[in-house]
Formats: sequence, C-alpha cells, structure tokens
Amino acid sequence: MLEQQETILVQFFQHAHHRAEGFLMDFQEELEQGKVEGALLERAAESIRQHMYVEEELLFPLAETQLAEPIADLRDDHGRITDLIAAVQALVGEGAPVPRLQQETTRLMNFLAAHSAKEDMGVYPDIVALLGPARTQTVLRESDGVEPAPGWVCRRRRAPG
Repeated sequence: MLEQQETILVQFFQHAHHRAEGFLMDFQEELEQGKVEGALLERAAESIRQHMYVEEELLFPLAETQLAEPIADLRDDHGRITDLIAAVQALVGEGAPVPRLQQETTRLMNFLAAHSAKEDMGVYPDIVALLGPARTQTVLRESDGVEPAPGWVCRRRRAPG
C-alpha cells in the first residue's frame, strides 16, 4: 500500500512540474519563431508559484524535522527559481532581444529540471515513507486545487519579520 501511495504522491507533484515546464517550453518555442508570448511565461510562473506553495505550506512542514537538510536545500532552490522567473519577466517587460530571452529561459528551465529531479527522486519518496499511507492520502486531498494567497512568495524570498 505504501508503494502505491508513494507513486500517487510523486505523480501528483510530477504533473505540476510537467505543467510548468510545458508552459516554459511553449514560451521557448514561440521565442524560436521570434515571438514573445508573455502570457505563456505568466502561466508558467503562476503554475510554479502554486506548486511551491503546496510544497512549502502543506508538504514540507510535515517532514521538516526529519528531513531538515534536503528541505532547506529545496527551499533555497525555490528562492533561486523565483529569482530566475523574475529575471525573465523583467526582460520581457523591458522588451529585451529574443536571444537574451532564450538564454535566460533556458537557464530557468535547466535549473527547474535539476530541482524537479531532486524532488522526484529524493525528497518525495522520503516524505511518503515518513507520513505513511493514511497521512499521504490526506496531503493529496488537501493539495488538490489549493491556491496560494494573493502576494504569497516562497520562504526564501519573504521579507524578514
């Protein structure tokens, strides 16, 4: 039973990774045709923000004591991802040349892929093992469709206080 729950949880979070990566790939494809489709970038940013919210507010606190180091590392990554997204958004807003947008989008996509691998292959299975089947099922129910509060930012980019 635990193995099935682990698979379901990992698939749930992988789906969120793939959705965000898909929007970024679509944005990148449009750039290759010389078009800057800011709406695709915004959809990717919102998808990533929602995913980070679920992790930081619902999932990570359940295992923070036992998995302090890997969770701290993932939170650091969330800060870096937030910065990379903001950089690409700023370039779009400035009307930066397409090659520069491609370069920064590729940087974001590469970092996001490495981050997703750390989660999928590392921390998610460890969290499920700690939670057990019943608690994992509860987390899945709570995570489905939850939206971050307006203005929510990842822990590493919150103002002190």
